[in-house]
Amino acid sequence: LVPIPGYGTTKINAAYAYGGPKLLVKTVEQNTGIAIDGYVEIGFGGLVNVVDALDGVEICPKQAIRDKDSGLRVKKGCQVVDGRTALAYSRNRHSYATQDIQRVQAQREVMRSIADRAVRPSTVLNPFRYWDVTHGAASSIAIGDSMGPYDLVKLALALKGAMGSKGLSCTVPLADFAVHWDPSRSKRMFDLIKADRTQSIGGLCTKDGLPKR
Repeated sequence: LVPIPGYGTTKINAAYAYGGPKLLVKTVEQNTGIAIDGYVEIGFGGLVNVVDALDGVEICPKQAIRDKDSGLRVKKGCQVVDGRTALAYSRNRHSYATQDIQRVQAQREVMRSIADRAVRPSTVLNPFRYWDVTHGAASSIAIGDSMGPYDLVKLALALKGAMGSKGLSCTVPLADFAVHWDPSRSKRMFDLIKADRTQSIGGLCTKDGLPKR
């Protein structure tokens, strides 16, 4: 829950609904103090295409899930799923006690699996699969005016690094599950990002945004 310019205080993702990427960028900058140089927007349909071009991705739910809203039906444990299931897994939130917080973690899991499979030799060295993957991604991505092809390459490499075992994948520090940012801990995280000192984030980085217990 953050102040959105011209719309009062509400959930940060509402900024996109109110004013598209420009208002979302302005909202993020205003509330974090971090300058946004460019943005990449990823659509649902392209996610399905990319996952199917990769012959599926691996997910590891900790419980069997059947959710009528997202259409998700998966068993407990690690399994390879197709694009439609990966999308449903990324959208499901009603099956979890922490709802949006757990959904974010599921989305990271899907992104990590996509990054892992996309750089495998079986993808890169197979011209037919490589074509399907790159064109499936192209159909799902919109970029800001300040972004170019080289920036997308850098983003892809950075994403793989962030999602890997040596990267940091964090939720903004929260004060509670009513999704109020913790004013002290979140400011420390944002300041470290601004100073390019992410290696010092340490215990501020948790999956659910709450302090390590």
